[in-house]
Amino acid sequence: MSGYVDDRLSGERLPDVEIYFPDLGRGAVTNQYGFYSFSSVATEIKLLVYHVAYEPQEYRFELFQDTTLNVALTLRDLTLEELEIVAHPDRAVDNIQMSQHNIEVAQIEGLPVLLGEPDIQKLLQLLPGVQGGQEGSSGLYVRGGRSDQNLVLLDGLPVYNPSHVFGFFSVFPAQAMKGVKLLKGGFPARYGGRLSSVIDYTMKEGNLREFKKQVAIGIVSSRLLIEGPFKKDKASFLLSGRRSFIDLLLKLSQVGNEESTSFFFYDLHFKANYIASKRDRFYLSAYAGRDLLAYRLDFDDRSNVGFREDDAKVDLGWGNRLLAFRWNRLAGDRTFLNALAGITTYRYALEQATTSKAARDEPAIRSEGSWDSEIIDGIIKVGLQLFKWVGCQN
Repeated sequence: MSGYVDDRLSGERLPDVEIYFPDLGRGAVTNQYGFYSFSSVATEIKLLVYHVAYEPQEYRFELFQDTTLNVALTLRDLTLEELEIVAHPDRAVDNIQMSQHNIEVAQIEGLPVLLGEPDIQKLLQLLPGVQGGQEGSSGLYVRGGRSDQNLVLLDGLPVYNPSHVFGFFSVFPAQAMKGVKLLKGGFPARYGGRLSSVIDYTMKEGNLREFKKQVAIGIVSSRLLIEGPFKKDKASFLLSGRRSFIDLLLKLSQVGNEESTSFFFYDLHFKANYIASKRDRFYLSAYAGRDLLAYRLDFDDRSNVGFREDDAKVDLGWGNRLLAFRWNRLAGDRTFLNALAGITTYRYALEQATTSKAARDEPAIRSEGSWDSEIIDGIIKVGLQLFKWVGCQN
């Protein structure tokens, strides 16, 4: 028996949903793409579906052949009047991942924000074993490691500089993310590439049933999100954009000055998905973000006392771009195929030019220079996930 678990309103597939079989004393959890599978020789099955943010569901039926059951969950009222915690020591657990935290976006949106910007990285700093570095920074120092020793992934591709404004804002807007998984130690070998931790972000897939938009104007930046179906219950998209106002504020404060400084950042997130069949689903993810810092000098002294002309221009920019194509396929009732092909880049560029003239009858002295550094990674990954037998009943 296998299937997917979806959000009833949006059609988003839900990871980390618990599928429990009380008669068997065993359970399973949906993977990152909402898929679950189990096998049993038991014919009479009672199945319970749990998620902390959704109403639980219960199913009873008889199994005589391979069966597909897709479950749609309804978001629950999260107002808590009384909380009761019940332990089940008789439940068997097959898969334990050490030092792992799974965080839903609903937890992030309820936190206090910095300058009008809810920041996922700020929430990660509150977890045990994680330090935030300097005050206000979104950098992460996990169990004594440096911030550059963390592997940061967006839909499976690495992001080399996951912050804006020298570390004060992350490049992951909360409204465009489905969730984030933090592994502080003992992470699987399939990640690799870093020493300290793995931070795995997953973007929303886009609403399969209706169009929605969000607009927010903050103190430092504004953001826009649009999502909806290309074809209802078949294909959808999500587009999120954000830009800062720092350059406009600086421009107002520097009117009439010979020297001026400008700084701003932007980022764009896009994701589309297409359900080709009951067994195949395709995803396309893209991200582009950049910080730009500019300095200008325009000095002109033509008085009787002296003569001087100085012009200077400095442009500094850095940012990430990535493009990923993913294919999910049910290769069998208990085999889940996940194939990923993509490219990710990080570019740091500096350009400067100066012109100086000290006398009317002397030629101007001009100096130009540029420096460009770029990382380009092409990545192809293929993974097979085999789901075990849940148990049997005589």
